[in-house]
Amino acid sequence: MLNNLRGHDVAMIFQNPMVSLNPVQRVGAQIAEAIVEHTDLRGAAVDRRVVELLDRVGIPNVARNKNYYSYQLSGGMCQRVMIAMAPACKPRLLIADETDHRARRHHSGADPASHARSAGRTGHGYCARHP
Repeated sequence: MLNNLRGHDVAMIFQNPMVSLNPVQRVGAQIAEAIVEHTDLRGAAVDRRVVELLDRVGIPNVARNKNYYSYQLSGGMCQRVMIAMAPACKPRLLIADETDHRARRHHSGADPASHARSAGRTGHGYCARHP
């Protein structure tokens, strides 16, 4: 039942990406796995969606970096991967467990108000935990 809720209905950006990402799976494959599990996209459409999401959060050279493992990326790049993964399945509610401004800036280039505006445009809610 929880798996049915995750991804499509609710997604979360965890504070520590190094713990949240699987160190033995390429970051692009982790995003693709979520897309395949919770959407009807398959094949090349999944790869295009992965590239689009990583590009949207400012990952440079997406074609190369999507094939890296989390330990090959900086902490900031891993945070961007987590931010890219959360909206991959277009959840109705996006929860961000963030205690600093860096994740907000990487996600939308602005502040929580920008998240809320973006959430409204995409049809999902946004909730952030702040200290």
